[in-house]
Formats: sequence, structure tokens, C-alpha cells
Amino acid sequence: MPASHPNAKQRIRALAAAVLVAGFAPGTPSIAEPPGETKPPREIDAAPAPKDDAPDSLAPILEFPGERPHARRIDDIRALGDSLSSRQVERLVAFVRAPTPEGLGAPRALHAEKNEILNLLRRQTAHLEALRDQLLALSRDADADPVIRDYALQHLASLALDRDAAEDRRDFEAHVDILDGENPALAATAMIHLLVAQQRDRLEAVSRAQLATAARRMAADPDAPASSRATALQVVARLGLDDQAPLARELAEDPAQPIPLRIAAIAALGDLAPDDPRTRNFLEKTAEGPERRLRLPAQSALNKRKPNP
Repeated sequence: MPASHPNAKQRIRALAAAVLVAGFAPGTPSIAEPPGETKPPREIDAAPAPKDDAPDSLAPILEFPGERPHARRIDDIRALGDSLSSRQVERLVAFVRAPTPEGLGAPRALHAEKNEILNLLRRQTAHLEALRDQLLALSRDADADPVIRDYALQHLASLALDRDAAEDRRDFEAHVDILDGENPALAATAMIHLLVAQQRDRLEAVSRAQLATAARRMAADPDAPASSRATALQVVARLGLDDQAPLARELAEDPAQPIPLRIAAIAALGDLAPDDPRTRNFLEKTAEGPERRLRLPAQSALNKRKPNP
């Protein structure tokens, strides 16, 4: 998981790298409960062999910003080990779910520390079921910090991959729900995890249809952030939605579009229409064109052409 929330350029670079190598990182959804129904987070179970649970044992971590520098606080989190007591886990979960303090400015350090705490909590094997419930609740909390909601979705996906497909339903129900939400960045994160579930043949037909519909809609939405549209374009391409090739070509050819979005569109063309004459002509010109940032993506798209029989 990232130590801080990625900006648009970092998100696109990561997605482009994933597409050129093999695809996206793993995930796995389906739906067990009717939409809109949620279970309350379960109580944290007692650990069989808790560590020292003194009232102030977590104080250096939970007092933010506190007097310790950021790097030292990260070290403190990592040093807690994998046998925390139920009370320690409860306090750390409460810290992660707490609102970002007002007037903090750019809370990148706080986000990084909360993500590190989530990494730590995933290693507490005695508490994983309760942690899943807390992450589900956090991912659906519209009042929570959107960056931390994004982290919750990512950690839910990682937890789902660590167990059998039959048990993944509730973990990825949140991802399906968020596809139609008002936050495009969260929807883009959900798409990535659902895409890999599709690639692993672990996504139900209704959820596959929802993913395809959401990806088409976001890719074509001029009001959505460029980073989210780029994610949607890559999902469209990996799903093989050939009807979206004209949109990808339009975005790729438009010099007014942000470069990261054009790169994603070019990559999508390589998957959706590598042998189309108009597409091939555009890619060949772009691979040798004046915009250096588009040359390599265009050449990579050209390399996806089917060999002549």
C-alpha cells in the first residue's frame, strides 16, 4: 500500500506500468447482502496472547502531531509487532477512523501514518474478521476523510486475496457500491480491484455488468478528474469493450487533453483497436512525433498489433 495518497500523475504512471506488464493488482468481489444493508462493525475479539497493554503504551503514536518527528512515528508503528491486544487494536482503529484535525494543512504525514497502522493491523491475525468489519464501515462512511476511505478499500482488497473466493463477498460489496458514488477517485480505486476480480473469474455477472457500465460512464465524463478518467479507460481496455475505441482515439488525438489522460487513451487503443488503419496511422505518427511524452506509449500500443498470418 502507498505510504501517502498518490497524486494524479503518480496514479497514471502506476496504471500505465501495470498495463504494460500484466494488468492491475489483485482483487475479488461479489454481493452477499442486499444493497444498502450493512452490518454493524463487530466487536474486536480478545487476542489469545496479548502484549503489554499499559494505558499509555500507544501514546507516542496516538498523539498527533505530538513531539516526535514523522519518521520516528513510522518506526514506532512498525515496532509494535503482530501480537497486539484487543484494547490496543481498538485504540488504533479509533485513531485511523478519527476525522483529520482542522487547520492541519496538507495532512500527508497523518495519512501515511494511518496507512502504516492499517498495514500493522492486517498482521494481527487474531483480529482480522473484526478488522474487515471496521474497514467496510469506514469505506462507506461519507463523512470520513476520502483518502482514508481509499486506503480502506485497498486493504479490504488485500484481505480478500488472502482467503478463499467463497468468503470474499462482503469484502468487495463495498467496492461495487462505490462505483455509483459521488467520489470519482474512490470509484476509480474500486474499479481497479473489481477488474482483477474479473480477470480471475471471481466476479458475478451482475457485478461485471456494473463494472463495465461504471467504467464507460466515467471514461466519457468530461467533468471527472483526468486521473479517474484514465483509470476508467484502462479498465475499459482490459475488459475488452471495443465500442469504446472511438472515445479512446478522440481523447488520444486531442492536444487539449492532459498528457496523463492521453497516455491512458493511447494505451487503451493498443488493446481495443491495434489493427484499425486509422488508429495505426495515428500511433505511428505519434511514436515519432514532437511530443516526447507520447512516443513510448504510442510505440508500446503499436507493439500490441496482431502478427500477420
